[in-house]
Amino acid sequence: MSKFGIFHDPKNRAAKQRIIDLILESCPVVKIDPHQPMCLVIEFVHSRPKRLTRKKDSPCRIPKTTKPDIDNLVKMVMDALQATPLLHDDKQVIMLCASDWYCGRDELPHTQIHLYSQDVYSV
Repeated sequence: MSKFGIFHDPKNRAAKQRIIDLILESCPVVKIDPHQPMCLVIEFVHSRPKRLTRKKDSPCRIPKTTKPDIDNLVKMVMDALQATPLLHDDKQVIMLCASDWYCGRDELPHTQIHLYSQDVYSV
């Protein structure tokens, strides 16, 4: 951030646009009430680094504690969702659950995004 505005890294802009495109092509076009509380569940599964591909390493998912931080990943997804009809503003999100993993041996890297109306989680 500077007095001239906010600098957006071109890689981040491209990733955000890719998320927007994937959301728009995989979700039905639904207009959400801009005042409706929403719950967001995100699961990030990254490819394994070479150092975790030895035989003695677990074949299951491994928690990822390296950069990029999970809060930055979540922010990118929430910004992308705001560019779609699914989320008017990130202040609508009243519940957030996110996890960050390296994929299992028989799994491909992916990100799952689930957006629910607050009614689903009503107590």
